[in-house]
Amino acid sequence: MELTFGRFVAALRTADVRASPAETLTAFEIVVRVGIDDKALLKDSLALALAKSRDEKARFEDTFERFFALAFRERAKPSFVRRVDRDAILGELRAGASPSLVEAVANVLDDDRDSLAFRIHRAGGRAGIHGIGSLREKSIFARQIGAFLGLDELDAYLANPGLAASESESREF
Repeated sequence: MELTFGRFVAALRTADVRASPAETLTAFEIVVRVGIDDKALLKDSLALALAKSRDEKARFEDTFERFFALAFRERAKPSFVRRVDRDAILGELRAGASPSLVEAVANVLDDDRDSLAFRIHRAGGRAGIHGIGSLREKSIFARQIGAFLGLDELDAYLANPGLAASESESREF
């Protein structure tokens, strides 16, 4: 939680919301006390500690919504996987894909968002996403994260299901 909060404060500073070290410590204490279950309470509490002017409050709100967009998103209905045979799909994948890709597909089929979020977070770290300098680099990082997640291997597998895992470019993450 400390690392995520530190990155959030860095995002606020990038958005010109000034937060002193003392204000940051106060805000972290607020997170510990109010928790993260209630988005509105968390946002309002942090805004009181970190955003001082009307302009900063607007930038704070925008930054908060963007930074925590996935964390507070409601779960989608798993309609696209309702009629699939999970075991058959995973069995077929095990015959020709890396264990890492099989596990990622299982996460999708099981709607295991926590594991998927962890994989994406780790892939973003490996790609160096925290060093992004401009929005122009967004597509480069998206491509690198996709490669770390095994999308190249999945594309190759879908193009040729008989391709063995040892012949494909698989990345363990």
